Amino acid sequence: SARQRLEIAKVLPEGALQRFSREEVPALFPPLESGFSIARHLLALSDIPSGEGVANLTHRLQRLKPALADDDALALIEELRRSGSTDVQISEQFAGWEQTYEALTRQLNGWLYTRGVRGAGWILSSSTRRQGALRILECWRAGLTGNEGAAGTALNLNGLQLGDLPALPAAFEHVTRLNLTSVKLTGRGSDEFLSAFTQLQRLELTGNDLDIIPEPVRHMDKLERLELSSNRLDDSEHLHAALSPLQRLQWLDLSYNELEAFDVTDFEALETLDLRNNDLTEWPQGVLEASRLRSLNLSGNGIVSIAPQALDGSHD
Repeated sequence: SARQRLEIAKVLPEGALQRFSREEVPALFPPLESGFSIARHLLALSDIPSGEGVANLTHRLQRLKPALADDDALALIEELRRSGSTDVQISEQFAGWEQTYEALTRQLNGWLYTRGVRGAGWILSSSTRRQGALRILECWRAGLTGNEGAAGTALNLNGLQLGDLPALPAAFEHVTRLNLTSVKLTGRGSDEFLSAFTQLQRLELTGNDLDIIPEPVRHMDKLERLELSSNRLDDSEHLHAALSPLQRLQWLDLSYNELEAFDVTDFEALETLDLRNNDLTEWPQGVLEASRLRSLNLSGNGIVSIAPQALDGSHD
């Protein structure tokens, strides 16, 4: 159909135009965006270079990683050769990357091709989502073989009002830090996105009005630092069940939430705990038995007494 041909030409996933046509048109006039204005923000996808030999491999690699100069691209190809790969095997490896590149580009375009909406103090627009899409795409590129220092990559979407984030067609195993501060995600709407980040050591979810912990977080077993400040977390039992599997967790920031209690039991590696400005009236359960805990902040709560054990000389 004409709609399908247009989706292919605009690098959109199948069904994107039909979904857009069914979205509610905002009552605000004139609207923030139209289908035409949103289309200008779509990510482009150039054709795969044709040809043979090292020149073709170089051009294909530069299509995947446009920042690569000719000499750098040739050096990466030579590195693959020295590792034992033939040119045929390198070509096959590039073909796999090219498939992922196209799938990722279509997925990101489908996500940003949505009508702009606004709320109290925030605006969700395709132009902002384009910024997020470009950062996600550049982060994926950083993980391609041959990029020194790829392990330990950070993806920073801090402050971009994006709403829920898209499912990703590739694992981002090279990413160890993910900053989603104030992106306006919901408790369940970004689960498929978060599931792509299996090697995170640091995750920042501050300022998202979350009332539950996204399900994939409990499976991030490499996580050492988790920041959940300025949300609406109030269910201490859910919180304990969601976070206690994180056996490597050393730093936990739960400040500016609505917790009336918190149980430190099972957080054996925890060294820093911030519970400022919650609704606590008693000390967190197990906090005085937490052998590795070095920093505890309980200011701004309703606690009116100090536990005698805290003053017995065994706690610094």
